[in-house]
Amino acid sequence: MKVAITSQNRKTVSSHAGKCCHFFLFDTEKDMTQPEQSIILSPQQMFRHQRLNESHPLMIADVLITGSIGENLFKQWQQAGKKVYVTAELDPVRALQAIC
Repeated sequence: MKVAITSQNRKTVSSHAGKCCHFFLFDTEKDMTQPEQSIILSPQQMFRHQRLNESHPLMIADVLITGSIGENLFKQWQQAGKKVYVTAELDPVRALQAIC
């Protein structure tokens, strides 16, 4: 399973998924202690400007973990058949381990 985690500062789980442009991508079938890659969205790709659609770079993720998310974006992820977890955990690895 591929898990995207909002991390604007590249250290902690960040809030405001719609305003975030940096995401860690983890693969739960591989090393869960290190992100498989970083996904950096252009300003136009940020969720505040673009809906989640088939061409969006984060469509490869099955799950999104974030500190907060707006209702519309949450619904977009659900409609795409993906799960969203909102967490107070700041450490990306611990947030990932909490859902697995």
